[in-house]
Amino acid sequence: MYAIGISGSPRANGNTGFLLKYTLDAVECEERKIIFIGDKEIQPCDGCNKCLVEGKCIKEDAMQEIYPELRKADVIIIGTPTYFAGVTAKLKALIDRTYLLYNNQELKDKVGAAVVVMEGEAGDLVVSALATFFAQHQMVYAGGVVGTGSRDKEVKRDLRAVRNAIALGKRATELARLIRAQK
Repeated sequence: MYAIGISGSPRANGNTGFLLKYTLDAVECEERKIIFIGDKEIQPCDGCNKCLVEGKCIKEDAMQEIYPELRKADVIIIGTPTYFAGVTAKLKALIDRTYLLYNNQELKDKVGAAVVVMEGEAGDLVVSALATFFAQHQMVYAGGVVGTGSRDKEVKRDLRAVRNAIALGKRATELARLIRAQK
């Protein structure tokens, strides 16, 4: 089994990365990888629909290396801080650019999980948005966790979020195993 974590935070080792790592480390798998998109160029989708004709996205950026990771993964955990009750702009661009995968149902039956860090409010709204993304791709949603923290490594003190992150990784493992057993 292969699991990836995608960090939509602009800070590689911030609160989101910390909680995402706890979740990903709890997934029982042979291989795992965190993809930090904060320093990657990801252009927004402009709705040209050329992916429908050409079978690939025509934009040449970091998505060309992310698409194979998404295709290979059994478990996809997406982490983001809340930005005005939504995901970060770069993560939104990545989500929109999965239109190619959506049209070919390439993420169908993969397990998805959401890890969100908020300063004060709207964490549940962001988890809900990520759950909708997983549902649109016909993925199996393992759940989401919301942690609180804005200062460096502050989310470490949110022990409930840390426990829930570990439980979420274990749940993602259970679901991925059930899906594999049915194939």
